Amino acid sequence: MAQHFLLSRAAKTLSLAQVFRLSIEEAELTFRKLRWADTNGAPVCPSCGSLDAYGCRRPSGVLRFRCKGCKKDFTVTSGTLFASHKLPLKSYLAAIAVFCAVRAALTASAGVAPNKFLAKLASDWRKPDGLFVIQPDDVDGFLLPLTVARLPGLGKVTEENLRS
Repeated sequence: MAQHFLLSRAAKTLSLAQVFRLSIEEAELTFRKLRWADTNGAPVCPSCGSLDAYGCRRPSGVLRFRCKGCKKDFTVTSGTLFASHKLPLKSYLAAIAVFCAVRAALTASAGVAPNKFLAKLASDWRKPDGLFVIQPDDVDGFLLPLTVARLPGLGKVTEENLRS
């Protein structure tokens, strides 16, 4: 049985800085090469294991593949722990970088959210060595219980001024 892609040498050398410099196309290619390392990024159908698949983008631009063997559609995240989430591939690559850094006893924290402000809050949520994801549907539930002091750039003094 092949090694899980999260434990591969390529995954272990992935850094957060490297991930955040990637374009969308480079992120797709990087994830494909991690996911399907044995085929150098060529898609492998998670349903039947066929290597005979072709790419066809969704109208939204998201890359998907169609297997010529079993005729099923799949994405680069199908059959992985990322399959049921709809975040950008760069977010998943960041999660992989954090996972591998933690396994290597290095510290790294990452926040994944619909925008930079929320991602900053999320990255502070599980420090050190953590990954926190805020799904678009969970934004209100995450923000409403926060105090003003938890917001970046605001502290206890601002919180006290707002209370008075």
